[in-house]
Amino acid sequence: MKFYNLVQQWFWYFIRNKNTIWTYKILKNCPTPPQKFIDMAQTGDRSLFGPEPESANYEPGKNPRLNRMLVKPGKAVTEPSVRNPRYELGPEFNNWLQKNMFSGFDETVVSISHKGDGRSFGPHTDRWRRYVLMYIVDSGGHNAKTTFWKEKYYPLIRDGGITINDYTNLVEIDSIVLKAGQWVILQSRILHSVEHIDNVRIAFQIGINDLSELERFF
Repeated sequence: MKFYNLVQQWFWYFIRNKNTIWTYKILKNCPTPPQKFIDMAQTGDRSLFGPEPESANYEPGKNPRLNRMLVKPGKAVTEPSVRNPRYELGPEFNNWLQKNMFSGFDETVVSISHKGDGRSFGPHTDRWRRYVLMYIVDSGGHNAKTTFWKEKYYPLIRDGGITINDYTNLVEIDSIVLKAGQWVILQSRILHSVEHIDNVRIAFQIGINDLSELERFF
């Protein structure tokens, strides 16, 4: 089984580097967001931002990302998933983004993780957006690793809003340790998680469906 998983990782690494498919892209020469927003996020005071975005709204009792318990092969007990609520960044940030980077975005939010017992934000696909542009404010620790997965017997690109708590049938295909100050685009319809979170993780997240305006930063 370990050999099979290793072959899978080699295969997807080759595919990503042949530009036929990719999991993430690190952006270059992007402007740094105004320090005001970074400082606000690092206070941890959620009242400084807007409400949770529409994409975070579920009918009562139907949010699959609340109280998640993760099942990992080789571990005798389940592990709670880190909670990662998001809050609207607001018009001032949106205006800065339009003037300095691009205009074709959907929602703009800050995600501020809860520091609890878990060390993973479990595997999922984003609910509405095809891609997410992120600016990493705080990485969640030196070893916090954004990890991409393929579920056995399913396609790599999935529908939006999938949540998987059991890692048994997941094969890791790619990963990266993102650092504070980096801009990155994730292909968010590929299952992804963040593993080995040691501290609060904070990121600005911008939902996008068309990458053409950002190609100059690739």
